[in-house]
Amino acid sequence: LFDLQRDIAKRNNCIMDGRDIGTVVLPDAQVKIFLTASPEERATRRYNELIEKGTQVDYKDVLEDLIQRDYNDSHREIAPLKPAADSIVIDNTGLTLEGSMLAVLEHINKGYETGNSGAIFKFVSFSDPGTNPSLGDLEHQEHHHRKDWKTYPFICYY
Repeated sequence: LFDLQRDIAKRNNCIMDGRDIGTVVLPDAQVKIFLTASPEERATRRYNELIEKGTQVDYKDVLEDLIQRDYNDSHREIAPLKPAADSIVIDNTGLTLEGSMLAVLEHINKGYETGNSGAIFKFVSFSDPGTNPSLGDLEHQEHHHRKDWKTYPFICYY
């Protein structure tokens, strides 16, 4: 997966998400955003997502699982979860998807204006979330975002 991700980034302008993209996979990326939210916010998003799918869960269990996963990921020896030293940390607690997107784009475009970013992006409304495309579909889609944005950093392709 590591080599595939690097190859995709080498051959394409793209935005990738993952817990080690900015620190391990693409440490030289032009823009690195570490998107986070409070554990309670993320657990609420995940809980609601699971309930919408018809899964019976207890909020307390979802929160405990999320906290444990964060702990495990941030304390692992290889590629621990942490913001890259040169990343922009954005806390999207209390923000909608559109609010989160605007916050990210504001930082990216600010970097573009000062010469610190290689691309400029425009905000696109998320009226139709769509579905996750295959890698082949990405070349033909103008816009896509992951449906699981509620718990993970969103991904947008332009």
